Amino acid sequence: MIKPFEKKIWLSSPTMHGEELEYVRKAYETNCARRDNNNAI
Repeated sequence: MIKPFEKKIWLSSPTMHGEELEYVRKAYETNCARRDNNNAI
């Protein structure tokens, strides 16, 4: 049986803006997120 953690580690919610958003947008536009592409991010 798995026991719950006694202490929690609070993480911030993920955000994406500024340069991060631009990198992802460019990856989708240029299709460089494909697995077989050497330029994958």
